Amino acid sequence: MEPLVLQLQAECLDSRVSSLEVLRKALVVARKLSLADAQEWIDKELNGYTAGDTGPPYRRLTGQIHTWNPYQGSWMPTVFGDAGEATYLSECFVAQPVGELEDLLKQGRATLEFPFNPETELNLMKRLHVPLRTTRHVSSASVSGILHAVRNMVLEWCLQ
Repeated sequence: MEPLVLQLQAECLDSRVSSLEVLRKALVVARKLSLADAQEWIDKELNGYTAGDTGPPYRRLTGQIHTWNPYQGSWMPTVFGDAGEATYLSECFVAQPVGELEDLLKQGRATLEFPFNPETELNLMKRLHVPLRTTRHVSSASVSGILHAVRNMVLEWCLQ
């Protein structure tokens, strides 16, 4: 039987193996080797990041801000008078667990919606003088990049 670390390396390279399965096997290896830092990171990737977690840079994505137009039944781009504010608001931290991200990507949509917290959304409605739902749309390719980064980190960790 092939050693667990070698199996994990092979699975990191095999696109047919889900990132979730790669992380689960990585957790087993990290626990067996008593690698506390790796266990903590894997736990956050498996279960999601919580409020207050700064999280890794690969989980910071930039989206396009859109407002729901109920008259046309579609999303429309939101225009800001302040470019700095638009840039700040378009950035989002993707805190969802890897398994959820994989499920979202399986839906095959080109963009995914990452809503603002209720307070920010309410402030936007007031400042834009538009009482309509506003959110961020992030490309599926960017979200897929999170999963690739996770696999790459596990692979790097296995090669050390």
